[in-house]
Amino acid sequence: MGLFWMCLKYNQRLLVYPDGFNFDNERREIATPLSFSMPYEDVELQTKDKVTLRCYLLLQTSKVIYGQSLGGGVAIDVTSRNAEKIKALIIENTFTSIPNVIKGWPVIGYFSFLATQRWPAASRLESIPASLPILMLSGALDAVIPQHHMHTLWDVASKRGQPKGNLLNAVTCGTMSRRVSVLVAGDEEVSGKGCSVPPVKDKFKGFSRGSHNDTCLQPEYWTTVFDFLDDVLS
Repeated sequence: MGLFWMCLKYNQRLLVYPDGFNFDNERREIATPLSFSMPYEDVELQTKDKVTLRCYLLLQTSKVIYGQSLGGGVAIDVTSRNAEKIKALIIENTFTSIPNVIKGWPVIGYFSFLATQRWPAASRLESIPASLPILMLSGALDAVIPQHHMHTLWDVASKRGQPKGNLLNAVTCGTMSRRVSVLVAGDEEVSGKGCSVPPVKDKFKGFSRGSHNDTCLQPEYWTTVFDFLDDVLS
């Protein structure tokens, strides 16, 4: 509900691919957005393994991309390919890549190179322009995707736009990045304004009690999201 409210408040497009199954694995009817008086277009997306997803594109105006977990990898990929059409990116509890997640698993981690779905979020993030604002929301208790993945993504995002070989910029942004790397269990905020180059509106917010699927329920979560959107869409 919070996500829908955010999209309505800020007049955003929202791409929804609803789950057509209930907990008993039986098909159920999905209400279209029109049932809630929300205009939409039908969109079909095809995954790499040839599965076709029927989606609803809610018809609003400017675009903010949001993704959580695997959705964050998709959001980063979409943004890196369409940065000129997107106003901002929000990711929550996302990985640097699928193989990097698998490497953290006992035994099976040795076979991470066999992963066919790679979603290299960290390398895709490098190609997103420094002028595009990014909000990162990270739960310290995430047992599915350990928080160090988000810290690494923040390091990558913080260095966007740096001229390579510029020692001054590397030192300035590196200091901020090292500070983020120790935010393992703190409800702390770091903004990109510490860098001597853009990005200037990026923000990292950690939630000390947030796990993989309940970070959005933590105190200050939606306040952080709304403050970020007020800043980048004003």
